[in-house]
Amino acid sequence: MPPWNGVYTALVTPTDRRGGVDLAGLRELLSFQAKARVRGVVVAGTTGEAPTLSTAERERLFAVARDALPGSVDCVASTGSNDVVETRALTRRALDLGIRSVMVVEPYYNAPSSVEIRREHLAPLAATFPEAEFLPYSVPARTGTRLAPSDLAILHRDRPNVAGLKDATGDLGYARAVRRLLPRPFGLLCGNDDATLTMLKDPEIVADGVVSVTANLAPQAVRQLVEAAAEGDWATARERDAQLRPLSCSVTIEVEEPTPFGPTHVKSRNPVPIKSALSLVGLPGGACRPPLGRLTGAGLERLAESLVRLRRDAPSILEPAAAHFGVDLDGRLADRSSREGLAYDGY
Repeated sequence: MPPWNGVYTALVTPTDRRGGVDLAGLRELLSFQAKARVRGVVVAGTTGEAPTLSTAERERLFAVARDALPGSVDCVASTGSNDVVETRALTRRALDLGIRSVMVVEPYYNAPSSVEIRREHLAPLAATFPEAEFLPYSVPARTGTRLAPSDLAILHRDRPNVAGLKDATGDLGYARAVRRLLPRPFGLLCGNDDATLTMLKDPEIVADGVVSVTANLAPQAVRQLVEAAAEGDWATARERDAQLRPLSCSVTIEVEEPTPFGPTHVKSRNPVPIKSALSLVGLPGGACRPPLGRLTGAGLERLAESLVRLRRDAPSILEPAAAHFGVDLDGRLADRSSREGLAYDGY
C-alpha cells in the first residue's frame, strides 16, 4: 500500500464573526471527519486559507488537529510557503507537536524553475527532516510553477521520504508522466475533486486517492468512491461520482454578472464556495479572509441550486453531516434567510 493513499480532506479553517479562527468549530469539523474514517486531514492548506493565516495561527491549528484526531486519522500539516525559512520553521513546529505527515506547496510568486524547486526548497527540507513524510503539492494555477516529473523522480530517489504527490495541475498528461517515472509504492493523489474518478480509473495513472475539498461536507461519500475504485467496483465508484457532481463541480463557481459597463465573468475560487456551502447548511465555516470575500448573487444562487439538486437526487450524501451537526438541511436550503450575508449586495 502506498504511504499516501485514500481520502485526505482539505479542511477549511472556520472563522468567527470577528474573523478569528473558530477553534470550537474546528474541533467539530475534525470530529466529523474522524467519524467518517477518512485517511487523513490536511490542515492549513489552500482550502484552509494558509496565505492569510499567521504563523502562530497555523501552529495552533496543527496543535488542535493533532490533539483532536484519533491515531487512525493522519494529521497532515501544510507547512509550505514561498519562503524556505518559514517553511522549515513551520515543519519543525509540526514535528515537535508529533505530526509526521507534511504537505509542501511549490513556492508561489517567486517563480522558481523546477530544478530550483527541487534543489533549493524540497530537497533541503527532506534532508533536514528525514523523519517526516513529505507530500509535494503541485498547483500551477495558484503558484505559476510546476515541479517536473523528472525532478520529482530525482527527489524521490535521493530522498525516499518524499513518497507522494498531490497533483492539482489538471493535466492528465502530467499525471501519466509522473506515474511512468514513479510507480507504486509512490503515492499519487488527485488534487481536483471533479477529476477524482478519471485519475483513479485511468490505467496510466491509477491514482491512490484524493485530497478533497468536497469531503468537508460529504467525507463518507468521497471515501466510498475511492474505496470502491480501489476494489475494482466501478459501478459503485461511478454512482458515487455522479451523486457528488453537484458538489464537486461547485468547488469553483463561474457566473456572468451584469455591471454598469456591461456583463462580466466572475470566477469564485476555493475556498469561497465550500465555506459558503458550510455556512448555508449550518456547519462551521464563517467568512473567508480578504482578499477573498463572498460569492456574487448569481454565484450564491448557483451554489444553492447545486445543494438543492444534491438533496433531491441523492439525499443520503449529506445525511451524515445533518446527523452529526444536528441541522435541518432541507429547512435551511428552503429558507432564503439562511443565505443572508453570504453574497455581495449588488455587484
